[in-house]
Amino acid sequence: KHSDTPYLGDKYVVQSTTAGQVLVPTERRTYYETTYKKDKIDKFYTRVAELQNLVQENGWEGVLELRFQKQYCAFYIKKRCVFGVHLQSRSRFCVWISKIEAERLSSQCRFETYVSAWKGALYPTDTKIEDLRPVLEAAYKKHFENDS
Repeated sequence: KHSDTPYLGDKYVVQSTTAGQVLVPTERRTYYETTYKKDKIDKFYTRVAELQNLVQENGWEGVLELRFQKQYCAFYIKKRCVFGVHLQSRSRFCVWISKIEAERLSSQCRFETYVSAWKGALYPTDTKIEDLRPVLEAAYKKHFENDS
C-alpha cells in the first residue's frame, strides 16, 4: 500500500502526481496496487492527470466523465469512450477513433497500433500531451457531435 496518499472516505482517494491530483475510486486503487508495479501505476496516474488537465483547459469537464476500469482509465461521453490511458502490458494512450481518422491525424501525431476490436488507436505514453492534443480534440469533436 502507498500510505502517503490521503483517503476521502471509503470510496475515493486523492492520488497526487507531478501533473496534479486524480480522484481514484478506492477499489480500483487497491486493484492497481496489487496487480501492477508502483512505477507503472505512478506513470499511469500522471498521464491521467495530464489528460484531466487538458479536459479542464478545454472546458470539457461538464461533458466528459472520467471512469477508472481494471485495465484502463478513460474519459467518456455517456457510454462511449473518447480517450484515456490503457494500463495492460505496456501503458499507452488510447483514442477511440476510426483507423482512417488515426491515419489522417498521424502527420500530427503518429499512432503505434490500431486495435480493431476496440476501435481505438494506441499511442506511446511518452507522447507529449501537446503532440497528442490534435488527436484528442478530433476524438472529442467526433464523439460530441455524434452525441448531439
